[in-house]
Amino acid sequence: MSDLRISASAIALYNDCPRADRLRNIDNVPPLPKRESYALGTHVHAGLEAAARAVLADPTAARAAADPRTLPDFLPAGAEPKTHKGARKILRDIATSLDLRHAIAAEQRFELEMAPNLPMFGTSKIIAVGVMDRVDRIDKTIHIWDYKSSGFPKSHEELACDPQAGLYLVAAKRLYPDAERVRVTFWWLDSDVKVTVDWDEDIEAIAVAGAVATARAREAEKEWPARPAARCASCEVREHCDAAKALLSGAFPGTTPKDGETPAAALVRARQEYAAGAALAETKRKELDEQIRALAAEDGGRLEVGGWTARIASRRRVEYPELEEVLTAFEAAGAKIADPLDIASIDAGRVKARLKKIPIEQARAIERDLEEASAHDVTSYIEVRQSKEAF
Repeated sequence: MSDLRISASAIALYNDCPRADRLRNIDNVPPLPKRESYALGTHVHAGLEAAARAVLADPTAARAAADPRTLPDFLPAGAEPKTHKGARKILRDIATSLDLRHAIAAEQRFELEMAPNLPMFGTSKIIAVGVMDRVDRIDKTIHIWDYKSSGFPKSHEELACDPQAGLYLVAAKRLYPDAERVRVTFWWLDSDVKVTVDWDEDIEAIAVAGAVATARAREAEKEWPARPAARCASCEVREHCDAAKALLSGAFPGTTPKDGETPAAALVRARQEYAAGAALAETKRKELDEQIRALAAEDGGRLEVGGWTARIASRRRVEYPELEEVLTAFEAAGAKIADPLDIASIDAGRVKARLKKIPIEQARAIERDLEEASAHDVTSYIEVRQSKEAF
């Protein structure tokens, strides 16, 4: 008999959609390429890990890690320019909230035995595994940090029952038995929202029972049902899922209750199926846009076919430069900023608000300098209209 290893992400995936869990973790079907947001999150995590490791090696580095001008410098090289730029902005925005002075570990791995012998499932034991982004120690308190680069923040009540939060707390309690208090904070970086949960016996009981129950259910699963929802559009195995294919083709079961369903449950289930179908259709549209873009590019950026005109259109967006360049523009015009961190996130609203507070001649000089230093990001998209000949 072998050990059954399970992670918080596997627990969440099985609970969300057993079909996706089977396709990804059991059948090992080839996944689709990672989304751009995944690359951004990975890059941001790499930068924060590098900053934490620098502080662990030299505590004086904590000052650089808390400065919006220098925290982005911890990002590793090699990322796509757009990804790197997005990561730099996130790190600039959170720098003043980042305190690494008490860090004792970065990317702390753990293996947690959750249940002993389960011979009926052919498993010797259930082991929960995971990685904590950062661990701090303040006196007798162990504080775990988990960085979220995307998604909607969860409430304290939701996290108290969340498998990731529960497993982190249980693991930290065992890794650091001398701690009098153990807590975990989930930090949604893009919105700068932090939610903290403290260990207690109830949370540990819920985490252990949930992990064991999910592990047992996965071992005994026969049907592996699909549970359609809007998240299907970002599922890495959707092209191998018959349920996703059926929804994309317009095959919706409707609101008639199935066996054992109440009318209310049928409405909620149908709503999720329609949401999944809409999200999948939008994802497919974007994929087709890329194919049309390639064809249109071969014909001068315009494609006339089947009564339709498809063309490559564009939109222009101006992004302000790095903080240092903004400060230089202000100083060159003789308008120094007393508190540079006040505009550390550098967006149009904050800069324009500051320009209104200084003489108009200085403001115009600054605007000219910023216009030259700013990035003019031109993005293209596919525009499709019915050809005039079709009317």
